[in-house]
Amino acid sequence: MRWIGGALLSLIAGAAGAAAAVMLLFGDWGSLPQPVRASYANVLHKAIPAVVTLRVTATKQTPKEIQPRASASSPSRIEAPASETYRTGGSGVIVNAASGHILTNNHVIEQATSIDVGLSDGRHFDARIIGKDPGTDLAVLKIDASSLPQIATGDSCQK
Repeated sequence: MRWIGGALLSLIAGAAGAAAAVMLLFGDWGSLPQPVRASYANVLHKAIPAVVTLRVTATKQTPKEIQPRASASSPSRIEAPASETYRTGGSGVIVNAASGHILTNNHVIEQATSIDVGLSDGRHFDARIIGKDPGTDLAVLKIDASSLPQIATGDSCQK
């Protein structure tokens, strides 16, 4: 059951990426061929506003090589590891508009020092990590914003 959350996030983010590609090719939903409009367009049109882009700045330690001793009586020199800053990106889905909670993958934000969240309407917000679970590769972020879209969710136990 642990893979379900990651699979769901991948499916939503993948669908959003596919929708973006379709929009680049066809320009708008009305230009889509009828079979595509009937199958995915309505779902993607509702889901895409809740999909966010993450721009992450992170820091990792760079290992240092241990230099050999000059002689048996001299001490070896072990330098402290250096830190390296890097940037990466990913996607997430707004799961609770009222609280600003976003579901994403843990590996995207794992060593983050700052997280910029870009919305489909062009707004950007700084996010903070609320929780993460490396075992399921899921993380929850929070942004302080109003008028957020939200992905529709359901109860799989309901018929």
